[in-house]
Amino acid sequence: MRLSAKVRLIFFAILMSCVYVKPIIAHETWRTISTEKLAAKIEQGDDFYLISVLPKIIYDNRHIPGSINIPVSEIPTSALLPEDKSKLLIFYCMGTL
Repeated sequence: MRLSAKVRLIFFAILMSCVYVKPIIAHETWRTISTEKLAAKIEQGDDFYLISVLPKIIYDNRHIPGSINIPVSEIPTSALLPEDKSKLLIFYCMGTL
C-alpha cells in the first residue's frame, strides 16, 4: 500500500512525539502542545478532534474522555477522520519518546 504525503506526515509526527495539533492541510506545519494547553482546550470547549492512536485494548482500559480511538495502523483508512479538512486534530498516545 502506498501512503499519501499527508498520511506519511501523520505517521512521522506520531513517531516523533505524541501530542500534535494539526488541521489536515498538507502545507501547514505540525505543532506540539503541552498537556496543560490540551486540558485548557477541553475545559474551554474548543472545537477539535482528540484522537488516541493507541491500540484499542489500551484505549478501552484508559483514555482521555471525549477522545476517539484510531490506532496508528488504521489512520490511512479510518472513516472516523473528519471530512472537513480544516478541522483541528489532536493526536495523542502515552507520552513522549
